[in-house]
Amino acid sequence: KWQTRKQKALKNIEVIAAKLLAVAQKQKNIQRQPIKIDPAFTSFCNAFPFTETPDQIRATQAIVQDCASTYPINRLLMGDVGFGKTEIMQRAAFLQASASFKTIVIAPTTILATQHAERFIDRFSQFPIEIAHLSRNTTPKQTAAMIARFNDNKVDILIGTHKLFHAAIAAEKVGLIIIDEEHRFGVKQKEHFKDLFPEAHFLKVSAT
Repeated sequence: KWQTRKQKALKNIEVIAAKLLAVAQKQKNIQRQPIKIDPAFTSFCNAFPFTETPDQIRATQAIVQDCASTYPINRLLMGDVGFGKTEIMQRAAFLQASASFKTIVIAPTTILATQHAERFIDRFSQFPIEIAHLSRNTTPKQTAAMIARFNDNKVDILIGTHKLFHAAIAAEKVGLIIIDEEHRFGVKQKEHFKDLFPEAHFLKVSAT
């Protein structure tokens, strides 16, 4: 039985590896629209209620540079808990929303996804950007309604848990996928949206 299971696992690894290579090759050939920086971005950054750290300034410069890219960027943002990663996530999402691109934010737990939703809603309260939040506590009817609004361009930032991997997301102009605590997700899960939205930038966030 062990030999059978091992052979099956090896075959699955080969299939996944082939798919990863195909997606990577597909992304290399993709041209995406550069994003023009909205003047309101300065106001958004200035509304940050704390003093920026040097690392936050460097990270902000990096995501601004990403906006000028004509191909998808895969970026890893690392920092200890409490060092301001969420603010960089919010700035990246703001840049996309202000250019009429949408953002998907994925967190591994309901608690973390809810925290992000609360913080995003508070941070974006002075700007005309619509945010929706899905979790295991969201009913199927509510989920369907939120996904429909996202697909119809009525929601700019969609925040959720693993539930998003199974949602019928078919929105156009998804410009950014943010995966928080990316080490908590499997390779196949992280590649799901890369395959679905090959033109999107990826911002993977981790404290480890």
